[in-house]
Amino acid sequence: RTDPVPMSFVFDNLYFNTGSASLTAESRATVEAISQILKAFPNAIGTIDGYTDNQGRAASNLTLSKNRAKTVFDNLVSLGVAAPRLGHDGFGDAKPIGDNATADGRAKNRRIELTVTKR
Repeated sequence: RTDPVPMSFVFDNLYFNTGSASLTAESRATVEAISQILKAFPNAIGTIDGYTDNQGRAASNLTLSKNRAKTVFDNLVSLGVAAPRLGHDGFGDAKPIGDNATADGRAKNRRIELTVTKR
C-alpha cells in the first residue's frame, strides 16, 4: 500500500460521560473494533489523540482530553493491544473540525483520533 503516514482516523460512536474521562457503555463496541483493527495490523504504531470543544476553561479541557485519550489507551491495552505500539496525548480545543458556535460542531470537536505514524 502507498497510503501516506501519518494518517488520522476519527472514531464515531466513541462517547464519554459529560465532563468525564469515563466511556459510555455504548462505546465499548467501538473500542473493541479499534482493538481488532490494531491487532490485524501488528506492525502499525500510532497515538491516541484526545480533543474537546471550546466550552469551559482551556486548562480543564486540556486535562480532560489527556485523560480521555489515556482511558481509550488503557482500554485498548486491556483488550490485548501491545502498549509500546501506542502513545496517547490530549490537545484540548486545538484543531477543531467543527464550528464551536453550534452544538453539532462542538460534538464533532469532542473526539478521539487514532494517528497512525508507522504501518
